[in-house]
Amino acid sequence: MAVINTNVKALFSQMALKTSGLEQSKAMQQLSTGKRINSSRDDAAGMTIATRMTHQIRSLNQAVRNAGDAINLIQTAEGATNEITDMMQRMRELAVQAVNDTNSNEDRSYLDLEFQQLKQQMVQIADNTEWNGFSVLNGKAGEQVGEMPVYKVTSDNQFGDVFIQPTSTKSITGPDVGEIQQFTLSGDAPTTGIFSLAGVDVKITSSESTLALAASKIQTALNNSSVFARNGMTVSHSVPSAKTVQGVTAVTEASTVKFTALSAGESVTVAGLTFTVDADYVGPMSAADVAAKFASVADGDTPDDIADEGAFTGSLTGFASDVVVDTDSIVFTSATDNTNVTDLQVSTAASVTTTTQGKAAVNEKSTVVFTAMAAGQKVTVAGLTFTANTDVTAEDVAGYYANLAAGDTPTDPDTGAFTGTLTAFSTGAATNASLDFTSATDATDVTDLAVSGSVTIKYSAASGDASTALVLSGSTNLMASEVQTLRSAVTQANEVFASSGKFLRSGGLQMSVPSGATAGSAITASFVDADNQTIQLTATLDTLNPAVIKFAKADGMNSTVITNDLSYTLQDSAGGNIDLENTPRAISMTVGVEGSIPALREGDLLINGINVGPSSSQDDVLSPRNNAAGSAIAKAAAINRIAIDQGISQGQIQSVVFSGTPMAGTITVGGVSVVLTNDDSTPALAAAKIAAAMKASPLFDSSTGRTLTYAPGSASLSVNFPTSEGSAAKLEVQPGVTGLGSVVNTTQQFATKAPGTGVFAKVNENIFSGQAMVGGPVATGVVFINGFASANITTVYNNSQATRENVVRAINLISDKTGVKAINSGSDEKGISLVAADGRNIEVQFEPTGSTSAIVLGERIGMREGVQSATISLESKIQAPVVLSSSETGDINRSGLVSGNYSKNESVLNTKARAPVTASVAQVNSVKLTGTAGAADQISIVVNGIPFETDADAAGGTSPQAITDKLISLINEKNTLGVYATKGKETGEVLLTARTPGVAFTMTSSASASAGMSVVTAEVTPNTPANYKNLGMSDLEINGIAIRPTSVHDDKFSNTLASSSDPASSAIAIAAAINSSTSLTGVKAFANPATIAGSITSTDTPISGKQSLYVNGIQIDVNFVQNESGTDRRAKVIAAINERTGQHGVIATDNGKGVSLATDGRNLSVWFDSSQDELSASDFGLDKGGSVAQVSKIVVAGVGTTGTTDKATVMINGVKVESESLPANASAETTAAALAAAINANTSLKNLTATVTNDTVLITSNVPGTAFDLRTPSVASDSDQTLKLSTVTENSQGANEVSAVDMSDSYLKNVLGSPTAPISAMNIKTVYGTVRMVSDAPVLPALPGVDGLPPSSMNVQGKPIQIRTGSDGLGAMSNFMDLGFNEGSFGGRASVDMDPPRVGRMAFQVGSGAYQLITIDLADFGKKGPITGEITGDVDLSVEQRKVRINSREGATAVLNLLDNAMNKVNATRATMGAVMNRLDHVINNLTNVSMNMSASRSSIEDADYASASTELAKTQIMQQAATAVLAQANTSQQSVMKLLGG
Repeated sequence: MAVINTNVKALFSQMALKTSGLEQSKAMQQLSTGKRINSSRDDAAGMTIATRMTHQIRSLNQAVRNAGDAINLIQTAEGATNEITDMMQRMRELAVQAVNDTNSNEDRSYLDLEFQQLKQQMVQIADNTEWNGFSVLNGKAGEQVGEMPVYKVTSDNQFGDVFIQPTSTKSITGPDVGEIQQFTLSGDAPTTGIFSLAGVDVKITSSESTLALAASKIQTALNNSSVFARNGMTVSHSVPSAKTVQGVTAVTEASTVKFTALSAGESVTVAGLTFTVDADYVGPMSAADVAAKFASVADGDTPDDIADEGAFTGSLTGFASDVVVDTDSIVFTSATDNTNVTDLQVSTAASVTTTTQGKAAVNEKSTVVFTAMAAGQKVTVAGLTFTANTDVTAEDVAGYYANLAAGDTPTDPDTGAFTGTLTAFSTGAATNASLDFTSATDATDVTDLAVSGSVTIKYSAASGDASTALVLSGSTNLMASEVQTLRSAVTQANEVFASSGKFLRSGGLQMSVPSGATAGSAITASFVDADNQTIQLTATLDTLNPAVIKFAKADGMNSTVITNDLSYTLQDSAGGNIDLENTPRAISMTVGVEGSIPALREGDLLINGINVGPSSSQDDVLSPRNNAAGSAIAKAAAINRIAIDQGISQGQIQSVVFSGTPMAGTITVGGVSVVLTNDDSTPALAAAKIAAAMKASPLFDSSTGRTLTYAPGSASLSVNFPTSEGSAAKLEVQPGVTGLGSVVNTTQQFATKAPGTGVFAKVNENIFSGQAMVGGPVATGVVFINGFASANITTVYNNSQATRENVVRAINLISDKTGVKAINSGSDEKGISLVAADGRNIEVQFEPTGSTSAIVLGERIGMREGVQSATISLESKIQAPVVLSSSETGDINRSGLVSGNYSKNESVLNTKARAPVTASVAQVNSVKLTGTAGAADQISIVVNGIPFETDADAAGGTSPQAITDKLISLINEKNTLGVYATKGKETGEVLLTARTPGVAFTMTSSASASAGMSVVTAEVTPNTPANYKNLGMSDLEINGIAIRPTSVHDDKFSNTLASSSDPASSAIAIAAAINSSTSLTGVKAFANPATIAGSITSTDTPISGKQSLYVNGIQIDVNFVQNESGTDRRAKVIAAINERTGQHGVIATDNGKGVSLATDGRNLSVWFDSSQDELSASDFGLDKGGSVAQVSKIVVAGVGTTGTTDKATVMINGVKVESESLPANASAETTAAALAAAINANTSLKNLTATVTNDTVLITSNVPGTAFDLRTPSVASDSDQTLKLSTVTENSQGANEVSAVDMSDSYLKNVLGSPTAPISAMNIKTVYGTVRMVSDAPVLPALPGVDGLPPSSMNVQGKPIQIRTGSDGLGAMSNFMDLGFNEGSFGGRASVDMDPPRVGRMAFQVGSGAYQLITIDLADFGKKGPITGEITGDVDLSVEQRKVRINSREGATAVLNLLDNAMNKVNATRATMGAVMNRLDHVINNLTNVSMNMSASRSSIEDADYASASTELAKTQIMQQAATAVLAQANTSQQSVMKLLGG
């Protein structure tokens, strides 16, 4: 059946035709492209795989090319290093040759020329070796890698009061400030010899024939001596000169001597001649016989001995004897007219009967010429002494002695006082300074006129408390009395502010007291502030004795400088007050008023051994003026000033200009002789010849460093001296016979460059932390920030957040004036922080209104009063040192830095030093009984809930003493009570003391109702645990990470013997806690040593033998020898301590003044037994000064009993001291004297002295810093006499950190309550170490690792160490600040001015994926690089300034070591290059193989199969032809139907 609506056959044929056409097209595409897959529809998965393989194959092919380029680059670099190696080999040959002494220095200089050229070429190769336009050997190829420079160390924040505390920096000057010493000089006839005063010798010769001449020579010689000039000392004397005048020549005089009989053995002496009767002489020798023995003896003779009668000794002196007269008498006549009859001396066995003078003697006289006298000087003439109290002229002194009779004592003038009387002489009227002294009798000879005077030594103010001058007279026949201190030096002034006043400004207070000022007189005074502005102040000399200068706040402009009245009491070195009433003096004083933030002083900070010098407020215009000099800005400016080299180094240049007409002859210039001939007829020709000769001379060759410059045709030449010669001696020109004139001038002075430290300071932002907020009533007030007032602030009741917002808003409104921004912490525990981004100081002061105090206002708003400086961070080149120290007189703590070596390229932050921790204090309660107990009265004490009761019957008496004795006995029987009882400081008092300090107890006391005895309880000493601080749970955050708390397990080394030592609070424990989070914070912590540095060593105390020191509980025995040297003593102590370092962890060293102790980070507790006689910290070299001796007193009151058995008793250091039995009705004075005597006589007590004044016994410690315990006073139980104990001066150990503790058995038993009391019960200090936090240096970011790994993000940016409080903030639970931490950012990457790494890392892509790299590090081979920099670093300097040279044997030897080191580095680098090139060869081979195999794999996937495709094409062509034929037939069938219709 034919269907005409649808030609199904045609449609089918068309579809078949289309399908075969598509297949034919596909086959033709494969055959034409050769690819099986020509689109994703051909094979989606296959196309994906093939495409991936294609980019991988292409990448591998490129990687092969990359590797080839890398090899070429490395070969280029390696070729250059090969040339450098060759040059270094040659340089080594030259150095070896230069070491040999067959070469002179001149020869070596020629070798050095080549050496220096090779150095320069090495640098040129390093800089100019390029590949593809960039250098490969200067450290800049690729990316620079390695450490980046960091801020190596950061200082502390320094904190203080806004107002300035009274200062002790005082300078006292003036002509009358110094000490005056004086001695009396006498002696009639000086002889030749050496007179020594204060170490200066003066030679006395025959020219100084009188005392006055000798005194004058001594004065002149000493005043001209360098010793006296250097120390500002002067000498003056008041010795008068005397000239003898005799009216008539005296005649010889005679005396008749009558002898007496002598017995055997007796003797008689006349005028020096002695006759002694033989001991076996029989019978007495008659007077006549004795007289006969002395007859007819000439002056100076000694008669012969008389056998069996007697013998003569001595000789007849000054007289001659005549014959015997009147049987038993002889006339003795004076031998000379100068011998007076009164000079005839006879013994008791003879007597002068008559005196005959040939002629009446004329009274004789001496003319005395007086000298001017200074205050305090003395002069003595004929027994009459005048002492001046002020300066007196010579004329006035003569006038005081005028018109006096023998025996007179004149009336004292206003200028001085007389002592003694004028003896044997009288005076008339004075003529100017001269006065005649006439003998009062003819028996008085002018030679009897004795004169003497004072020699006065006046010291300068700088000498302070001078030691007593040593006077040695030698053989001079001069006599010097003991040297006395006439006037003490004014060395200090006791500064006292009324009502704890303070200074309002920093600067200098100056005042001057004129000599003769009266009480109440005005004193010139002024104040120069930090801005050099002068404020005139008003002061008065309040009193003269003592000398007190007073500044009243209300007077003049004083209120602008001080907050309250201020006074200064002038004192000597011993603290004695200065008396200006009796000794007027001119005194000036300057008081240096520093800010609370200490400024740098000279010597406080040394960086790399260079003194930084003082900081100045002029460098900081941002901070408030008072503390600007101590600000971080000012200190950084001082550090940066000396960071770079100052000045220039240059040698001296001398020129020689010749003139005149030279003649033939020899001229010598600078040691070089030149022969001039007639041809050298002009100065220019002569100069040319001289210059040539000098250049050829060894004195001016290149090895000397000298260079000679001469311009042809010139008549002058110049010599350049090297800097090593310094200021050279002037060139000497000896013209000889040449007649050539010359002038030598220095045209350039020698100068040396002061080296800089290379260390720079950066000021960090200042973060002023607040405080924990305390709730309470509304408070109002104003906050002053850097001197500017905020708006009125009112706290919001019970809304701390709103309060903080109000405060922050008020402060930030004035930020443009203050430079300070307030930050709301959002926490009540942290309050409000203040930030000064520019590092200026932040000063905070509160001005509360109403009844609110400043303290309360601060608590309400969460802020603190005070002033705080910012921190400074120090930076230097990576390899440059940073060594911090101070001079002997400096204090590095003023800089906020810690001494040490910080050269390593890491950021270091030290915590602040912590104050030593004192021991726990045991609780002490007092029970006082007064009155008389009745028989039924019950007295009770309840301790820790346990009652102790007694009554009069049980106590055996009704008095307070009897009751207390019983109660003490009952309490002490209870050993487990934890409390022990002793008698107190008053009669009837019981002291209850905790056995374990730091552990409290409870106590009550009572008496029964209607009792006749009353009971009063009081707390004497509260229980106080040792105030050590451990790191708490929420105390600290570092870089945002909370640090865990410390525990005792963190420190296994610190001692636990002393109650003040807590291992959980040690530096070791804190460091361990920080290190537990190092992986998160990037910060490591180390425990710094706990240190004690003694500054005083004493060996003069009378103690010898073994003495013990306890270091962390370990007993150290040291053998003392009295008066051994301090060095020897310290050496012994150090050796003994270091011998046991393994036990106690302490190392001892000698600091020159004392012994320094340093632990390994553990706590440090050191003590000694103060019960040893006179033992102190200074005996071990561990004293730091400032100790104060304890003074206590016992006051006796009332009268003793009628009995004679009463004894007064007290207990001192656990030793019972009992007086002798007191007399009946002993008075208070008697009892006090007996008790003092008993204390001094008790051999068990050491280091104490008792003195008595009336009814009071004063007990003083002989060793300052060593305390004593005084308790348990009593007399008789029924006595009305009482003893009351009290402390006058508390014991103080001053600055000492070594504890003095009584370890005697009696003290342990009776004071500490047990003979086995532990160390923890003793008062022992502990020193804690600080913590050093370290952050490693950062590396440059985004660089692959050495093995092509992705870059690590750890510490890439080099962020600073961020220190913040934990969640506990600054509240009562936080120990953040107590442990020495401060909030802020510390360290981190240094500024761009510091040197970056000198290594370039080149990365070669050797794969198809990311990070498929091979890297090679190419260091800088140039002058600043790590390879050859030690050799080539100085090539930019002139040859003369270079240090690496071979122009000397020493230099060549040093160069050999440098070359060896450098060549090792070059060899290592070349080896690395070779290894990397070989590796790259293998990389190329591998990549090629992978690419080939991958290409084959890809071909199998995407390439066409030609056989299959050809068959398919033929097939589809046949099918297409068939389909076409069929379609034609199908269409024909439709046409047949149409024909039927048509037909």
